Amino acid sequence: MADQVKKNVYLEALEDMITLCDMALKRLRDLDAYTGTAVSESQVKKDRRRAVLTLELNMASYCVLLRKMRENSMITYDDDTRMDINAVIHCTRFEYADGEISVWSLNGRERADAKKLLDFGQALLNA
Repeated sequence: MADQVKKNVYLEALEDMITLCDMALKRLRDLDAYTGTAVSESQVKKDRRRAVLTLELNMASYCVLLRKMRENSMITYDDDTRMDINAVIHCTRFEYADGEISVWSLNGRERADAKKLLDFGQALLNA
């Protein structure tokens, strides 16, 4: 019973984190649509920077949650997913451009497929 409660709490947190990441991505897409319009370019730039930082924190929290779920033997994932998770958690630079997330560590640019990570979490919720 206690294990089921723990699993439910983790799954609820997972759903919340996916929602927060999706909201940040939607905000960035909306801000991209303002480029070249009558909206103040400096305001769009400021809002975009905030949205990227929000996405970075949400993605990192999401990846920590996935890692905790694996450590608690709730889920498994392959080495590619593990590398994506570690890249997001340990990045020193996080950027969003043209619908893609790029992360860098002290070793340089690293691979991190945010869509794949979010789809993985969604599949866990749908299972």
